[in-house]
Amino acid sequence: MRIRWSSLEPVCFDIVKVAGRGLSCWLENTSGQVVAGSRSAAGAPARCAITVADQEVATACVVDSDGERWAELLASSAAREIEHQSTVANMADATARLWKHTNALMRMAACVQVADEPAGTVNSVLGILHRATRLLAGTALIRLPDSEIYTSFRADGVDTVEPLVLAPLYSLSDEVRVIGENEKVEGLREACAQIIGNDQPVALVRLATEHEQFGYLLAPVEDVETITSEDLKMFAAAAQIISVAVENGCTLIKEREATRLHVENELLCEQTRDMEEMVHIVAHDLRSPMTALYGFLHVALDELKDLHGRLDQEGFVAIGPYADSCAEPLRDGIRSVEKLNRMVQRLLEFSRAARQAFSFERVEIDKLVSGVARSLGYQLNKNGIKVEIGEMPCITGDRVQLEAVFGNLVDNAIKYMGNGENRSISIGCESGPEPVYFVRDTGVGMTSDEVAKAFLPFQRFHSDAAPGDGIGLPHVRKIIDRHGGRIWCESKKGQGSCFFFTLGKPTPQGRIAEALHLHERQSAQPTPVEQIAPPLDPSRPDEPADEPITADPAQPL
Repeated sequence: MRIRWSSLEPVCFDIVKVAGRGLSCWLENTSGQVVAGSRSAAGAPARCAITVADQEVATACVVDSDGERWAELLASSAAREIEHQSTVANMADATARLWKHTNALMRMAACVQVADEPAGTVNSVLGILHRATRLLAGTALIRLPDSEIYTSFRADGVDTVEPLVLAPLYSLSDEVRVIGENEKVEGLREACAQIIGNDQPVALVRLATEHEQFGYLLAPVEDVETITSEDLKMFAAAAQIISVAVENGCTLIKEREATRLHVENELLCEQTRDMEEMVHIVAHDLRSPMTALYGFLHVALDELKDLHGRLDQEGFVAIGPYADSCAEPLRDGIRSVEKLNRMVQRLLEFSRAARQAFSFERVEIDKLVSGVARSLGYQLNKNGIKVEIGEMPCITGDRVQLEAVFGNLVDNAIKYMGNGENRSISIGCESGPEPVYFVRDTGVGMTSDEVAKAFLPFQRFHSDAAPGDGIGLPHVRKIIDRHGGRIWCESKKGQGSCFFFTLGKPTPQGRIAEALHLHERQSAQPTPVEQIAPPLDPSRPDEPADEPITADPAQPL
């Protein structure tokens, strides 16, 4: 204990002054040296030990006829002065440490930046912690949410640590612990020694926030006896700052990714709307020149037929075969125009599926699928295909569009059934949190590359098996999207295909229709669902519905 002896001179002076007679007093330190007052040679002094905090620090000496009483008084007065000095010194030390720690915390907080890479922040905090406390250079073990291994950050570099090495640390609580020689947790001291590279005692705490645990913070301790509670509090504060910095970095990455996906989604939606509008306009505007071309080709065939007759009448019979050879390209042109017309018609249907208003109502899928199977009964019987229809729940949707979904899928299954012995189509629903409908066949199947392109427009992989334009599956996907569901396919070459789809949650119109359906059952006063979202009137479509071009039956094709 450091004592300022000069401040004890007034204490000795006050004792002499109060005594009022020839009293002599002084103070001796533990070595016997006079440190305050003046020694007297007049006689043997009375002595009284001065004790502060159970420690003898000096001796009060008094020469007087009543020396023992005055020595006790001098000792108690000197003890109070020394205790006051100790209190002031402790307060000064505590204030200095407080300012030092506060300054360290402020510098830690200043170095924490919301960044993608935590290495710089961790190294700065560990450096400040080492300078502000009696702890040695520490190590931070951090595992990000999307990682399986821990990253070790220390002053000499960055390394990786397998989770198995840290297994003994998993049982720790959130409190700071000092791992020493007498550690009772099996393997904990060895794991810490392997991480820091020596057998020194280690201060250890978890890196965690309210929402996530990121790892551990370790700092070697040179002498356990010198570590104070303030040092451990600083250690815990540094761990909290690192945890918040890492969490902020992860949050920033997620927000950036979410923003990027949102922007990309908006751009894709805008591009999709533009493409649908362009497809609708192009498909609609192609019909006029296509109709004119179809008529011109027929006029050319008629003129060529008349020319052939006049040549026969005038005796130029040998020229007739040349006229027939000129007519064949015209007939090929007519067939091409008819094929183009079918494609344009399907494009219009595809664009209308994304544009027209749906009429939502309560639909009994069992009856709807049975009707689709009956409408395709001739093709099924002709090809010897067996149809199995399972139980399916009622849903809220557009009846016409759902008929188109099942009709397209079953029609595709018939077209691409192949020549196998087992010829069947299964239609049903898999129960679960969300009903999953399926149409499964035993046809020719598809490869994985073909499955990935199956829902793209104009993609056909077995053009020799059946005619088509490659618009059916994209049309189905568009209808499913409008119902808030999704569709996918599982298939193997030569083993058939299975198309799965969900219908999602009803749209606002669908929810209104479902509420009306329940009301109809309760009140027996039906309210037509068409009042909510009336179906399109075939006589008043949203765009001019040109009649499809058909071949002239009088002309050979």
